[in-house]
Amino acid sequence: CTKCGTKVPDSLMEEAEAARKAAAEEAARKAAEEEAARKAAEEEAARKAAAEEAARKAAEEEAAMKAADEAARKAVEEEAKRAASEAAMSSSIVSDLPQSETQQADAPAGTRPRFCHQCGAKLEEGARFCGACGTKIE
Repeated sequence: CTKCGTKVPDSLMEEAEAARKAAAEEAARKAAEEEAARKAAEEEAARKAAAEEAARKAAEEEAAMKAADEAARKAVEEEAKRAASEAAMSSSIVSDLPQSETQQADAPAGTRPRFCHQCGAKLEEGARFCGACGTKIE
């Protein structure tokens, strides 16, 4: 003993040494568990961040695809409207064109070709309605 100078039995010394070793081992085990838990938490946070980034990118890609689809749909609609407008304008221009005086003079009376003023279709002789669109012929 350090106070009184008596010899401490070896069994007590061994017991104290075993307790010290056990405490040191327990402290080391706890430190290792804490380090493992910290690493697991970091890995989980990294996985969560990666999943959130992937979800954000997927949402951006989906939004971009929807915008591209919408733009393509609008372009197709505009092209269809333009084509329909051009077709309507062409047919109205053609049907509104009067026959020249020479064409009218060359054709025998009542036999010259006539065209529908609505759709431009050729009319049968004596027809009162257009066979293509049903418009009344005057």
